[in-house]
Amino acid sequence: HVMELAIIDRDNPLSWSVLAHEFGHYLDQKAQISRPLAIQFIDEHIKPPMAVRPALEKLFVGLASEILADLTSYYLLGPVSILPVINMELNFRMATDKPISFDGVHPFTTTRLQVITEVAEADQMTLGLFSAYIEALKEDEDSKVAKLPPEKQEERKQIKQFTQLFAQRMRVSLLQSIEQFGLTKFSSQNLTAAEELKGTLNQGVPIGSRRLHGDASVQSALSELKETSTLSECRVAFEMLKETPVSVAEVLAAGWIANTE
Repeated sequence: HVMELAIIDRDNPLSWSVLAHEFGHYLDQKAQISRPLAIQFIDEHIKPPMAVRPALEKLFVGLASEILADLTSYYLLGPVSILPVINMELNFRMATDKPISFDGVHPFTTTRLQVITEVAEADQMTLGLFSAYIEALKEDEDSKVAKLPPEKQEERKQIKQFTQLFAQRMRVSLLQSIEQFGLTKFSSQNLTAAEELKGTLNQGVPIGSRRLHGDASVQSALSELKETSTLSECRVAFEMLKETPVSVAEVLAAGWIANTE
């Protein structure tokens, strides 16, 4: 039902990250990626008594699955993949004076943000373009956590530290597992292209495609044409007007950059 909602609402920029995240869950279910890695973590780092092992397996398998889904969304869409999560949480939090509690499956949004920030940095990308969202989320969480009783603050702190440690241990193996599917990974070059597209978008020009040559080169070639120019010379000049499709990920990133600014 989540996938159907995102497909129906496909013009909504929030939906693409939802689709990519749920696609990660689909890959996980088909290939059984996160479960064996989570169990391996339990065996190597916790070694729990049998009485509590089923509950711990359920917890860590769920966490690993959510981290994999976030990383799949990042793999396909780049750093902007986490922004809809932040945006939705900020909107939700306007209606409450308490921080979102740990549901036993999803890491805190600030933890999910940290995971994406770290993998993006490893890929020579930064979330600095979206500092307004990031600062708003952190400030909101800090102010609301400060209102909790001391014992609840300590509990939340320990949950956050432990889930962050788990995510850090899992992320490399999970990313390597995603690579086996042969998907096109969002790169720093895509982010640079998105920043350029943002300028076009701000001019009110659609960004579903881009010219292979810059405006200056095109104008220069066209201005050199004369009434006596041959057909082949004209064709060469007008060929410079050709455009190439822009990836959905670059369009999405350009839109979020423009929206943030």
